[in-house]
Amino acid sequence: MRKQIGGTKYAKAKYDRLCLHKSKEEVMERIEQGESYILRMKIPDSGYTEFKDIVHGKVRFQNSVIDD
Repeated sequence: MRKQIGGTKYAKAKYDRLCLHKSKEEVMERIEQGESYILRMKIPDSGYTEFKDIVHGKVRFQNSVIDD
Protein backbone atom coordinates (compact mmCIF):
# COMPACT_ATOMS: atom_id res chain seq x y z
CA MET A 1 0.00 0.00 0.00
CA ARG A 2 2.79 2.45 0.84
CA LYS A 3 4.43 1.85 -2.52
CA GLN A 4 1.12 2.53 -4.25
CA ILE A 5 0.68 5.84 -2.43
CA GLY A 6 4.18 7.26 -2.51
CA GLY A 7 6.42 4.89 -4.44
CA THR A 8 9.53 3.26 -3.04
CA LYS A 9 10.58 6.56 -1.41
CA TYR A 10 7.89 6.07 1.26
CA ALA A 11 7.97 2.27 1.48
CA LYS A 12 9.40 2.46 5.02
CA ALA A 13 6.99 5.13 6.28
CA LYS A 14 5.20 4.30 9.51
CA TYR A 15 1.43 4.34 10.09
CA ASP A 16 0.32 7.88 10.99
CA ARG A 17 -2.36 6.74 13.51
CA LEU A 18 -4.96 8.51 11.41
CA CYS A 19 -7.87 6.46 12.81
CA LEU A 20 -6.66 6.18 16.40
CA HIS A 21 -9.06 8.80 17.77
CA LYS A 22 -12.22 7.78 15.93
CA SER A 23 -15.25 7.29 18.18
CA LYS A 24 -16.72 3.83 18.71
CA GLU A 25 -19.89 5.02 16.97
CA GLU A 26 -17.98 6.16 13.87
CA VAL A 27 -16.05 2.90 13.73
CA MET A 28 -19.23 0.81 14.02
CA GLU A 29 -20.96 2.92 11.34
CA ARG A 30 -18.07 2.36 8.92
CA ILE A 31 -18.07 -1.39 9.59
CA GLU A 32 -21.86 -1.59 9.07
CA GLN A 33 -21.42 0.22 5.72
CA GLY A 34 -19.08 -2.57 4.67
CA GLU A 35 -15.85 -0.57 4.78
CA SER A 36 -12.80 -2.82 5.06
CA TYR A 37 -10.65 -2.57 8.18
CA ILE A 38 -7.66 -4.00 9.96
CA LEU A 39 -6.72 -4.30 13.62
CA ARG A 40 -3.54 -2.66 14.86
CA MET A 41 -1.70 -2.82 18.16
CA LYS A 42 -0.53 0.58 19.35
CA ILE A 43 3.22 0.36 19.93
CA PRO A 44 4.73 2.78 22.48
CA ASP A 45 7.02 5.42 20.97
CA SER A 46 9.97 4.57 23.21
CA GLY A 47 11.43 1.46 24.80
CA TYR A 48 11.67 -2.07 23.42
CA THR A 49 9.34 -4.86 22.38
CA GLU A 50 10.63 -8.33 23.10
CA PHE A 51 9.17 -11.79 22.53
CA LYS A 52 10.13 -15.40 21.96
CA ASP A 53 9.96 -16.40 18.31
CA ILE A 54 9.59 -20.10 17.47
CA VAL A 55 12.30 -19.93 14.80
CA HIS A 56 14.68 -17.24 16.07
CA GLY A 57 14.27 -17.54 19.84
CA LYS A 58 14.24 -14.33 21.88
CA VAL A 59 13.99 -11.25 19.64
CA ARG A 60 14.04 -7.60 20.65
CA PHE A 61 13.17 -4.48 18.65
CA GLN A 62 13.37 -0.78 19.44
CA ASN A 63 9.79 0.53 19.47
CA SER A 64 10.87 3.53 17.39
CA VAL A 65 11.40 1.23 14.36
CA ILE A 66 8.21 -0.84 14.75
CA ASP A 67 5.01 0.13 12.96
CA ASP A 68 1.64 -0.04 14.75
